[in-house]
Formats: sequence, C-alpha cells, structure tokens
Amino acid sequence: MSGKILEAAVEVSAGRYVLFLTDDVIYEESLTVILCSLTAGIEEIITLGGAYSSGLFQQLIISDNRLSFRFIGDAIWHIEIENRPRFKLPFLGDPKGVKRKNRLGKIMNITTTQG
Repeated sequence: MSGKILEAAVEVSAGRYVLFLTDDVIYEESLTVILCSLTAGIEEIITLGGAYSSGLFQQLIISDNRLSFRFIGDAIWHIEIENRPRFKLPFLGDPKGVKRKNRLGKIMNITTTQG
C-alpha cells in the first residue's frame, strides 16, 4: 500500500471511512484511496496516477454517497460507495490511470468528467 500524506478522511457511514493519501513524489504524484471499516478493516484500495503525471488533491465535495474531487489535469473524479461489493470484470470499467486489485467485486465505483 502506498501513501505518505493524508489529504482527507471522510466518514461515509457509521464506522466506514474513505482515506485519501498522496505519495509526495514530484512529477509522478499518485493518489491512494482507501475504504476502511472499524469492524472489517480495509475493504478496498484504488490508486490514481501514472508515469510522469502530476496533480494536487483539491476541491473535495461530499454528498450523500458520492465524493468528488480534482486530482490530475482538468478531470473531476467521482467515487460512489456501495454498501456491499458489486460485480466487476477485471481491467474493464475504470477510467484511465485507475489501478485496483483484480477482483470480481468492487465497493467503490470511480468515474471522471472533464471540468
């Protein structure tokens, strides 16, 4: 697991938190998003970034079950939190630059729009 600087911690439901961590690596910044629970521990980890991409974590907006923020470029990233894992095919459905473990279920659904 990577991440050096805690940028934000958001309680998304009773005892469940989303942590946003950056690596503090100039010109190759990445963002690690961790969904964790006081009872279940780490539920899911997503990493955003890539070689020679740099960004600042900023403009976090919190709504019902959705977290929106800016990180790399002009993109606005959106994360929706599910109560339980949903079926997901590995390597499909995530925006470019998103990495996660290859599992058949996901709890955090991540999308992006141009800002």
